[in-house]
Amino acid sequence: MRKLLTLSLVLFSAISLTACTIPGTSQEDLLQSSSDTSLDNRLFKEASQESNAEKCDQILDESEKKECKKVVEANDLSAQAIAKMDKSICDDIELERYKEACKIDVEKKLQQAEQRVRIADIMQEAVDSKDPNLCDTIPDENQKYSCRFNILANMAIEEGNPSLCEQIGEQGYTTSCIEVVSQIE
Repeated sequence: MRKLLTLSLVLFSAISLTACTIPGTSQEDLLQSSSDTSLDNRLFKEASQESNAEKCDQILDESEKKECKKVVEANDLSAQAIAKMDKSICDDIELERYKEACKIDVEKKLQQAEQRVRIADIMQEAVDSKDPNLCDTIPDENQKYSCRFNILANMAIEEGNPSLCEQIGEQGYTTSCIEVVSQIE
């Protein structure tokens, strides 16, 4: 039994050692390959972060080099699409995941722009109608109080009545309004 166990251990060790080496490949070749892969990975990361396709050309592995160039191109096209707020630019991206991410980012930018326009319209309508209650429909608290400040400060100045500033509803804006009205009186 003991001989069988010893024989099994020897056989297992021999199989394990031969499985760890690739025939015709030296330890030095394996280390070089690992170093090349590590450098390729670093170049890929730098190229995509810096949007620098020239760094992709330094990558040794051809499939990694092609992928790197596609990623850099995708990043460049995404930046253009976002800057121009044009989702159709995203369609030129080869990598599907990047194409979808581009479209999502452009859509977010478009929604933000639409939100800013809606807020500007509400503010303008509130100022034109001298109705600070319209400002309450603005979701951003700071912009809401800024809107109320503009209307109520103008009304307080016109009427010579600083107490109108109390209707702003936020202490900092109320104090500023009272100070402005007091300086003009």
